[in-house]
This record gives sequence, structure tokens and C-alpha cells, in this order.
Amino acid sequence: MQAYRFETEILPTGIIPLPKEYRSLKARKMEIIMIEKEDSKTTVAEDKRLFWDSFGGWKDERSAEEIIEDIYKTRMSSRKEIRL
Repeated sequence: MQAYRFETEILPTGIIPLPKEYRSLKARKMEIIMIEKEDSKTTVAEDKRLFWDSFGGWKDERSAEEIIEDIYKTRMSSRKEIRL
């Protein structure tokens, strides 16, 4: 049996992505040993907290009317008809 070592993260879908150099291996069966690093980034609860903490207002010296006017001025969309 040949042993390979690489580091990866499990995707939110539960898939463990293999590095490109291992994707062409002929093996149909693998034994995967998972070792959690002590410096793992965050827990799910911490991830959720960080996500919700990223939302919020901002401080601006302009009035609401000035902000709205600026938003309308910087829009790049148009009313052109789209044909498929």
C-alpha cells in the first residue's frame, strides 16, 4: 500500500477535495485518516457569530438624501431591452 500525505479542508458539502496531483491515481479505494489541527480556525458557532458581526451600518458625514443621490449617480445599469 502506498501512503500519501496532504492537507486540505472539508468543504461545507462534506466533500474532501483531493489535490490535482492525486486525482489521477488508479486506486478505487482509499483509507483516509483525519487529524484535527490544534490551531483549527473556528467552530461553527464562532463562524456564525463572525458572519453576523460582519453586517451593520457605517458612519458617514453625509445626510441620507446625499447618500441616496450618490447611489443613483453611480449606478451603471440601463433600461436597454435584452434579446435572447
